[in-house]
Amino acid sequence: MHDTSFISGKYFAELYGGNQKIVLDIGGKAIGGGSLRKCFEDLNMKYVCVDMEAHPTVDIVVKPTEKLPFEDESIDLIISSSCFEHDPCFWMTFKDLCRVIKKDGYIYMSAPSNGPYHKYPGDNWRFYGDAGQALAYWSGIQVSNGEVHPVKVEETFFILPKSDVWTDFVCVWKRVDEKETDIVLPDKLKFKNGILKNKLTNEGYQCACMK
Repeated sequence: MHDTSFISGKYFAELYGGNQKIVLDIGGKAIGGGSLRKCFEDLNMKYVCVDMEAHPTVDIVVKPTEKLPFEDESIDLIISSSCFEHDPCFWMTFKDLCRVIKKDGYIYMSAPSNGPYHKYPGDNWRFYGDAGQALAYWSGIQVSNGEVHPVKVEETFFILPKSDVWTDFVCVWKRVDEKETDIVLPDKLKFKNGILKNKLTNEGYQCACMK
């Protein structure tokens, strides 16, 4: 996990977390020793790591498109750092994240919008400014006879590279009742200075709005 991905996840834990909350880390296998587990456990949260590959740092193995082994609305926070670019069906994964997150809970994602090919086990996608809004819209679409579990974008922005090559796409969604109707990120969100973006900026990280 590169520097800006780690620090953004750490600040998310501090700002959106809380005592005894259950945190699900999607694609959280520690690569090169990098993991957000301690950031959440030090704040007295229960951390569960899910990944598509077995590893000593992984608690539960779930293959792409498999349903997560959790009840509806049972998880307080969901995080995913530098994972969705490797998920062959990230939109299906996201749909299931919306199912298991509690009402008013938050989903956090950090993924590259640029950078070289890096396979774990593959490298499939990059994420641009409207990606978070598109996924929010997708969360409200009914597939077959399945229920919908809508989310809305709480804040979204880019983190510019600091000591590595990656420009991080970051998005935080909140579980809500109303379906999203906009497919493109509106200006009020495009230029919003949310609590995570403000924290990063105040700590000397360069954040850019979604242009």
